[in-house]
Amino acid sequence: EQITASYAMRDIDTTKKWFNPLEGVKNYFRDGFRDTRVRAGRWREPHHAIDIMAKTGSPIQTPISGVVIASADDWKGSWSKRGGLRHIKGGLGELSGNGIMLFSPLDTGYYFLIHMKKVYAKAGDVVSRGEVVGTVGVTGNAMSPLVPKHLHLAYKKPEKACGIEGVLVSQNPYSHLAEVPNRQLAKKNTARHEKKFEGSSY
Repeated sequence: EQITASYAMRDIDTTKKWFNPLEGVKNYFRDGFRDTRVRAGRWREPHHAIDIMAKTGSPIQTPISGVVIASADDWKGSWSKRGGLRHIKGGLGELSGNGIMLFSPLDTGYYFLIHMKKVYAKAGDVVSRGEVVGTVGVTGNAMSPLVPKHLHLAYKKPEKACGIEGVLVSQNPYSHLAEVPNRQLAKKNTARHEKKFEGSSY
């Protein structure tokens, strides 16, 4: 009910088609969903997200309208060649760093945007599609110099998993991003960056 009331008080874009979170700045991405990633040198697992490469400080916009259900801008940590990632405190998690989690009643999806430098949105905020919510950063495991600077975008929807209804299951966001009108962002320079991307562990 509160969400409905908030929507009524604001000019909210109810378009279900996605907005590129890094629209208007030089960026590129590829379909890296399910690529194997080394997590802090400790284990391997599929990468259930798409990384959109862009310069640190680039403005991040919401892919779709919704409600911010979690937000953090206080991640503290460091990275060294010998010790790797060292998390001191804060953030949405040790590996995530700063970022937001967004719920969209338009598609009942959850959006996880992380590794941010600055975070402008707070939990409880109602944000409209294309609204700036932060900037690209190097928090969490994105601190490694082996990792290209990027925005990590994960997308989940409630489905049936392990015999249980309502479990949040990772969806591949690539097709949604590739449909964005600025298509060259998904294709330009992809081949040139493939080798560098494949050798990264994050």
